[in-house]
Amino acid sequence: MPPVFQLPDYPLFIGALAENLPGWLAARRYSQLFVLTDTNTRAFCWPRLEPLLPEPPAGVMTIPAGEPYKTLDTCTDIWAN
Repeated sequence: MPPVFQLPDYPLFIGALAENLPGWLAARRYSQLFVLTDTNTRAFCWPRLEPLLPEPPAGVMTIPAGEPYKTLDTCTDIWAN
């Protein structure tokens, strides 16, 4: 298990993603997984993350990168789709 730092609102895990993510997901037994990215994480992070998932996600949505898109309107659009 990777080191865990408990921040005020959530835990922060530090460690090798390829070694830890599959087991972390399996332990939670989610019925579905949905991936939300921005255009930067879709291009640079998603290709490294996708092969680590035990099965394809139920959906992948990509929003534009940048602070102007981190709004309640964006949240509304995500939930509508």
